[in-house]
Amino acid sequence: APLLAGSVTDELKSAVRLTNGSTIGSFPASQRQIRGIGADLLVVDEAAFVPRDIWTAAYPSVADRVRAGARVILASTPWPLADSWFHEWYQRGLDGDADVASWHWPSSVNPRIGEEEMAGLQSGLGGEAYEREVLALWSSEQGSYFDAGEIEAAVADYEALSPERARAASSWDYQARRKERQVSAVVGG
Repeated sequence: APLLAGSVTDELKSAVRLTNGSTIGSFPASQRQIRGIGADLLVVDEAAFVPRDIWTAAYPSVADRVRAGARVILASTPWPLADSWFHEWYQRGLDGDADVASWHWPSSVNPRIGEEEMAGLQSGLGGEAYEREVLALWSSEQGSYFDAGEIEAAVADYEALSPERARAASSWDYQARRKERQVSAVVGG
């Protein structure tokens, strides 16, 4: 790249060495490949798509260098996963964790994308994909029938009925001719 042209001393398939002694390395998303690598700066691109076990193996790579200023940069499109370590870290920054900072950068802050391109993206992607990919908003679980908010709103505390109250509050209809059983139950009451 022109920016580093005078600084590169060696360029390999998965590493670039610079004149200041730094090495920029690229590693496959594999626990074995990343485990034990020391880093002053760990960059995880599209972090929401990186499995938790890969993150668990990669994160300690900066642990012994934090006091010397080691940093981690997690960048990603917000992708809705039930067990998203990336979302957990993003939320930590929003919640005021002194060791974590979170930013929200939608595509509209990109000086190369104008209003016309934004409109084209919106019509081309449609609803949820536009919100996630362009507006960088967390959306519901991909492919779920109900999103997390709908499920949360539908769940309420209830009192379990004793067997006696359950029998009194439910009906049982056995239709001998059709060999069908029908059960209905009322919770509460």
